[in-house]
Amino acid sequence: MQQATQRTQTPEGDAAAIDALLAERRIASAFQPIVDLTRGVVAGYEALARPKGETPFRHAGELFEAAARTDRLWALETAARESALRGGEARWPAGARLFLNCSPAILADPEFPAALEAQTRAHRTHSPGSIVVEITERSEDQHVPGLSQRVAELKQMGFEIAIDDVGAGTSGLNRIMLLRPRWLKLDRELVTGIDRDRVRQNLVRFMLHFGRLSGVQIIAEGIETDAELETLIGVGVTFGQGFLIARPHAKPAPLDPELVLRMRRLSASAEDARSHDNRAMPASRYATRVPIYDCATPIAQAAAILHADPACPGACVVDCGRLVGWCERGAVLETPENTDSIASLARPCTTADASGTTVPDAVELAACRDPDERQSPIVLTDGDEPVLVLTPADLLRAAADLSRAASNKTQGLNSLPGRVACDQHLLHALLDNRARSAIGPGPDAIFIDVRDLTSFNCTYGYELGDELLLDTYALIDECLVDGRESVFVGRLGDDRFFVLAPSDDLEARLLRLTELFEELACSYQGLGTTTTPISPSLGVRALVVRDALRRVQLPHELYRREGPLRKRADALRGATRSQVVFDPPQRPLRRSA
Repeated sequence: MQQATQRTQTPEGDAAAIDALLAERRIASAFQPIVDLTRGVVAGYEALARPKGETPFRHAGELFEAAARTDRLWALETAARESALRGGEARWPAGARLFLNCSPAILADPEFPAALEAQTRAHRTHSPGSIVVEITERSEDQHVPGLSQRVAELKQMGFEIAIDDVGAGTSGLNRIMLLRPRWLKLDRELVTGIDRDRVRQNLVRFMLHFGRLSGVQIIAEGIETDAELETLIGVGVTFGQGFLIARPHAKPAPLDPELVLRMRRLSASAEDARSHDNRAMPASRYATRVPIYDCATPIAQAAAILHADPACPGACVVDCGRLVGWCERGAVLETPENTDSIASLARPCTTADASGTTVPDAVELAACRDPDERQSPIVLTDGDEPVLVLTPADLLRAAADLSRAASNKTQGLNSLPGRVACDQHLLHALLDNRARSAIGPGPDAIFIDVRDLTSFNCTYGYELGDELLLDTYALIDECLVDGRESVFVGRLGDDRFFVLAPSDDLEARLLRLTELFEELACSYQGLGTTTTPISPSLGVRALVVRDALRRVQLPHELYRREGPLRKRADALRGATRSQVVFDPPQRPLRRSA
């Protein structure tokens, strides 16, 4: 095997080579698309610097490392951005952002924000709102003096911030907390082989959850296989980048139509599965529609419209459809005669996806904002375009409904009689049965539980496990109680239910219960944040003690019969998930055709 040659260039030689590249303007750009996986459209391009012609540097990384060692990094990054901005004047998809790589050392320079703004505005096709400054570095030095101050200045100018290589090097939690970026780019180490690695999937889910609660967009880098793409879309990743989607090119080329169609189908399937999760209350249901003004709209014109609608809290400002910021009602009305454009009043605002943001997400996002932002709304967007806003009043109303819904669900199980109440009911029934000396079979006792619920909780989460128990109780109420006052239902704990019911039609009712539970279990497939199939062991088990009141003297004697019935149920386990076992034994129930 031929070994890679080592560079023998001296620092003086490196400096001379870089100077030649800069003097001869031999720094070019290649553009790799960042794609909205839900719609199959380009959301932006990352500009990658490339040296042209003869050069001692084997790749761009080597070039930038040499520039840092020879005090030429500022000049080289300036030239790389200039090349990217010139290349970005090509006809790109509307609203596409330009991601510009920047080292922390250069970004932290006090002169950098003003220099970047001047360089950006020198190209008429670009504005700060269309530029994402991508901070990229893999060294171990996490603390860069002045970095957070420069980032704050850039945000105020309208630039967005991305942190590259999240999960590698210094792109860790400390830097994320310090800089509060708009974008996080997951390192390819988290993406490669994610379809075969549950740990990687869970780490990405963690980052997605953090992003939803913090107003941060997540980009998966290094997508190279169909399986990786399918898994990433399935767990909820919205933006992707990699060789499977497109390689870097000097001039952006259209995406492969077949790949676009595949992305849309995968996203539609994932969204359909999420939409069946009745816990996911959409935040858009509570949002308010507000005026949306182009950035060139005069303040006086906007003020006139707001005067006509006293309830309107403000307006969104856009530039070519892309959100620029939020204008408070008071700020607009205080200057009604001003002829300046409304863009002068626009302020950066918190945004969230209109289709994927739930009420819990929105409430958490609002709570995480800085104190001076908490009176402003959250703007719900479709891509880059504002659609609705969630005002503080909207969020309070949504939170109240969410709390009420959670309370109702909890009460659905907690309102059932517990073990003590079951004992008391059984004791009274036993005494009453003896007193009446009833002739003929009495009521049957039924122990009902959900098999393999522990595995379900581990895979799908305890919240969905509680939802499954609620649905199971609803089936018991529908099939066994059916409005009959003679039926008693209690809860012995965890997933165990106790039912005392007349023996009439009990077999048919239990058969109906098992059939409906099979359908219920299938409906949970794909909910939550996992694509793992439902366990084949998940099922409802009904253990029936016939004529229970004449076969025992005290409640605890009846409970002791449950253990042997469970063992017999395990021994008789067939191909179906759910089963009914009787004491004394009888023929198995036959399912309907």
